[in-house]
Amino acid sequence: MVQNWLEVEPRFSDPAVYTPAFRCAIQAGHFVKVLIQGIEYYGRIVSTSLCVDSINVDERPTVQEHANGAGFFKVNWYFKREELPLGDDAGNSSYRSNHNIYISSVDECFQTPWFNWILSSQVKELAFVFHYSDVISGDYCCSGIENAFFVRYRYSPKTVGCTYIDRNTYYAFPACYGNFWHYWSSCFSNDIWEATCLIQQTVTSILCRYGQSQGTNPSGHKKICISVSAINYLKLWLECRGVLAEIVSCHQMRTNIRDGVTYAKSKRIIKGFMFRFDTEEKLEVLCRLLGKYVVFGVRQRPPKLGTSYCVQRNDALNIVVGDTMSCRGVDILFNAPFADIYVPSQMYVVGGKAAVPTEKLRSALAHVVELDEVMIDAEQLSAEITLKINQRFQVGQAVYRINSITGNVVTARCIFGGELGSTSEFPDSDVVSAIVNQLTN
Repeated sequence: MVQNWLEVEPRFSDPAVYTPAFRCAIQAGHFVKVLIQGIEYYGRIVSTSLCVDSINVDERPTVQEHANGAGFFKVNWYFKREELPLGDDAGNSSYRSNHNIYISSVDECFQTPWFNWILSSQVKELAFVFHYSDVISGDYCCSGIENAFFVRYRYSPKTVGCTYIDRNTYYAFPACYGNFWHYWSSCFSNDIWEATCLIQQTVTSILCRYGQSQGTNPSGHKKICISVSAINYLKLWLECRGVLAEIVSCHQMRTNIRDGVTYAKSKRIIKGFMFRFDTEEKLEVLCRLLGKYVVFGVRQRPPKLGTSYCVQRNDALNIVVGDTMSCRGVDILFNAPFADIYVPSQMYVVGGKAAVPTEKLRSALAHVVELDEVMIDAEQLSAEITLKINQRFQVGQAVYRINSITGNVVTARCIFGGELGSTSEFPDSDVVSAIVNQLTN
């Protein structure tokens, strides 16, 4: 059981331990995803060790686990809410996940009093666990990001209840602790998060341009600078999810003034690797990395600090569409320590004739758009339509005008396309369906 150190900082004086999944060494304080016997667990590293002999005998891993001589992490486990037996208090509203829009797509986890020493090779990825108040305030925007959670409570198995975590005693990254910088000069998880946020903000700034003549297929490009360790981690993260890099050559132009006050321009060829998110599946992976709304941009003036704007009907959106035939999508070219981001998109009007391209994108707009007003119920509309003489409808490429209605049979004359001037008979249900199709598409 973990007792008194639940509220104290991790042991930063411990040595950094090499982690094969990251291809680098990390210190205590990082949140990680661990894979044990095929099951995923999440927790925070509170202590590290390079030698099994320095671990208490009753806490040591088995001989088989540390036979390869790798380093060790002591992890305090964080469980998702549904994984804990909260008993009768589970019905208490204070324990439920708040349905605030800022956390509606973020899983809640609870700190537990359990820990284990694990092998460094069992750590697979980073995790990000933020305090509830920091997510609500907007300090950390993690909606839809994989391995990102918010926390409010500590779980107590003795009382089958929870204790609220004080915001002033909780920090999401090791670098947030003042004592961290007494021992280390860089924080791996903080670097990764900041790099991810920088890419996210860059894509968003391109899609949310305002006051420019963008047309229906706007595109943009920006260059940013991120750490080499972040680039390597993101490369591994994406490749593990089936998005493979393409090796490319980059041309870099430089202007120099040389000896003899000679003014010249030179071209340098640099090798880099590009990730192309040009299909719906790859864009879904991008959303798991940067957030579910990274493919959306709103053509509106940015709201003032402390205010917000909710997308409404007739608003213009720039949306990234995965389509290999037209080379659309998001391209990220990594050339350490730089990243070039190319974002072509397509304009859609909320409630307009052109539907948002995929069901997932439409569902993402469901809670901000009054879809009951935008979407038309075809069955209800069919019941309200009354066929009349001279009414027009379209079948395929031909347009017809109703001449007569006898029972359930409609006689109509072709007035455009098809066999011009010919007369045909249609069941009245087919005519109603054709008119509904015109009104809803």
